[in-house]
Amino acid sequence: MVKVMYIESIELSNYRNYSNVKVEFGKNTNILYGDNAQGKTNILESIYMAATTKSHRKNTQDKDIIKIGEDESHIRLFVNKKDISHKIDMHLRKSKNKGVAIDGIPIRRATELYGLLNVIFFSPEDLTIIKNGPAERRRFMDLELCQISRLYYQNLASYNRILNQRNNLLKQIYHNRSLMDTLDVWNMQLVDYGSRIIKERRNFIDMMNEIIGEIHSHLTSGKEKLEIVYECNVDEDKFDETLQEKTEMDIRYSSTQSGPHRDDISFLINGIDARKYGSQGQQRTVALSLKMAEIKLVKRIINDNPILLLDDVMSELDTSRRDALIEEIKDIQTIITCTGYDDFVKEQVIINNVLKGRKGRNRLFSSVGVIVLAIVAYAYGRVYIQVAIEKGADYLSYSQASIGYFYIWEFVLSLIVLFITLYILSVYYLKINRVSGLDVHKKEKEDYRAFMGFMLFLTLIVLVAILIEFNIGLRLSWLIAILDMPLLLMIFISQRCPDTFKYKLRRLIKIVSFGLLFIACTRGDLCSLKFI
Repeated sequence: MVKVMYIESIELSNYRNYSNVKVEFGKNTNILYGDNAQGKTNILESIYMAATTKSHRKNTQDKDIIKIGEDESHIRLFVNKKDISHKIDMHLRKSKNKGVAIDGIPIRRATELYGLLNVIFFSPEDLTIIKNGPAERRRFMDLELCQISRLYYQNLASYNRILNQRNNLLKQIYHNRSLMDTLDVWNMQLVDYGSRIIKERRNFIDMMNEIIGEIHSHLTSGKEKLEIVYECNVDEDKFDETLQEKTEMDIRYSSTQSGPHRDDISFLINGIDARKYGSQGQQRTVALSLKMAEIKLVKRIINDNPILLLDDVMSELDTSRRDALIEEIKDIQTIITCTGYDDFVKEQVIINNVLKGRKGRNRLFSSVGVIVLAIVAYAYGRVYIQVAIEKGADYLSYSQASIGYFYIWEFVLSLIVLFITLYILSVYYLKINRVSGLDVHKKEKEDYRAFMGFMLFLTLIVLVAILIEFNIGLRLSWLIAILDMPLLLMIFISQRCPDTFKYKLRRLIKIVSFGLLFIACTRGDLCSLKFI
């Protein structure tokens, strides 16, 4: 059996809108769904942070991630790699640099983290990477190369540092020409690191071209051929010469005009530049091909599956493109955010978790409740049915048939009501837990277990009441029957209604159910509710 990398769980403290939260993940597809502004993307961002030390959002600093009103934030992620569990701890502070530890051992450089957890982030913004500016395409190359090559990250960090220092020197030279002699020192270092970056990028594009052509051809039914072209701003062999030639221009603009920081890539569809002449549909297909090729490339380099993070991408893709992406993620741990999960259930995808994004605490009723109810109901049925029948028989022997039949009939009726309640709750409990182990819908547990727990508790009270005083238990059983009807309706709408309407209706049903309970409690005679 192939040992694949996967995320086991993540714990967040004072992260964005979360005070404290823990999310467990399955090895296949995990869906985070819910309304906007619930924090679904924040979960993906935290995973990406744990893998790269940076947010996928542009221009995001650590202080922006820490929850408002707090001074620090924590991320704790558990990843299983080759059957060995590793823990990544990240400590974000407003006034200091972030602290990172792997398996409890602090690290000094971010490069020590790279390679432990490989993730690929795919968001709706990536679908516009083709028609956006060159900075977006350079960012794409850098983010991917940094994950698969620690050396590239070091070279890129050094290059950017030297580039900033050279630009500052250019500003000073503009006002003081005597500083020209110091420019050669920075030129030499800039050429050194810049040449390494150019070579790495060129190799990356070559490897991508080996993969992306077949993928794009499949997406377009063989009608289009895609090729990525690396548009290098300056050749690595002529970098130093170019810097010398453009020195005066650099001084005039107070910035370096040549180097890999001005590189770009183009996408040719049948030899035509998709950036300029491609339709919106063609550009989106190219972007999808790019991400799918990225998955395969990382898989080839690290000899393992990367973790795929999809941020509300499925809603932006048509059926054919969505099907193609789903086909690619079948054997990859994927964490998806969306507004509903109906489309995924219909697809041939193994879904481990369906988690509803929501604010507040999770209220979960233990499965022990079902077992306890079953035991009590069994004891009740075994002991009291004999007593009730004997009492009914006694009344019949004294020629008081109406009273005897009343005892037996009312007892049987209440017993039927109680066991219908038990059946409904037990069956639905098993249904939402999907005992097959392939589809554990945790969001259903969140939404229903509090209400189910209340129903089970009420049923237990009725059972005890019947054992103490039959008439009291009988009247309470009618109340159970009333509350069973909203429960049945909740189960029905859970399967039939669209997600956008389901949750509002379910909330209304809960209010009505507790309203009925309140009315029953304020009435002196519960039997007055028998009009149901």
